[in-house]
Amino acid sequence: MAVTCMLIPALLRADGPAKDPSRRARPPKFDPGKASKVFFSDVFSMLQGPRPAVGPADNASSAGPAPGGSEPAAEGAAGSVWDQIVSAGSIEDEVKSLRVALNSSITTPTQFAGKGHKLARRQFALLTVLFWAIEHYRGEIRWKADARAAREKFASVTGNAKAGGNAQTYAQAKACREMLDQLIRGERIGIEPSEDDVEWEGVAPRRPLMYLLEKRFEADLKEWTRDEGAVKSNAEELLREAELVAMIAEFLKADGMDDADDDEYRKFCNEMKQGALQVVQGVKQQDAGMAQKGVSAISSSCSNCHESYR
Repeated sequence: MAVTCMLIPALLRADGPAKDPSRRARPPKFDPGKASKVFFSDVFSMLQGPRPAVGPADNASSAGPAPGGSEPAAEGAAGSVWDQIVSAGSIEDEVKSLRVALNSSITTPTQFAGKGHKLARRQFALLTVLFWAIEHYRGEIRWKADARAAREKFASVTGNAKAGGNAQTYAQAKACREMLDQLIRGERIGIEPSEDDVEWEGVAPRRPLMYLLEKRFEADLKEWTRDEGAVKSNAEELLREAELVAMIAEFLKADGMDDADDDEYRKFCNEMKQGALQVVQGVKQQDAGMAQKGVSAISSSCSNCHESYR
């Protein structure tokens, strides 16, 4: 009986005259002072690290227009959405680190002719990729205004050092190191980039990049993920190295690079990239197991690629 009585008012309201559809409830009012403690004024300003890829995983250029209304290039490494792969901080820190490393590879003409030119070639190859990413980076990043001109100079040294460390290449390498000093100090280099189309082998040859992946990045990642304590104590370095591996893996499969039209080769590059991004997520989430799985994926992609292409 009590239940029946409770239902009667509800039924009467349902059968009553229809309300005016043009009348709507008043919007809620918020106290700005209280709301600011709950909501960010700009949520995108609080995001950190690489953004999730949009669209097909193998076509980062489908992510749409970049901030400011500019469209990423449709093909090649310029079409990759670099801010989804590597942070501006990791790029800038690596550029500074390479500047220090160049002091050891470019000392005297004799030393450069012996072993120094080989070390410098790898360092300039990586600088070339870094400045390629800077040139096409969406959002704020240092050295963008001079990125193309600098990248062309670094690529030239990389190509010339392949033949050896003669006096001319030594002078060119020293000049590029000094140019890098200028950029890091915040100065403009005053060099106009060329209007020539990109020659992909000149952008950054694959061999020195592969050497860096195998000898430096993979070795460091394995050491820094050997256990939970190593992940925690090397978190900052681990994050940067993993992002750089993802960046190089993306670059190596760009249209125009050697074997980039080979589906199996692209698969290996994608596996390396995804493994590196898994390391990044593991570090950010303080999940050592995830980071270790990512490193294993990187190692597997390298081994499988070498077995297929050597």
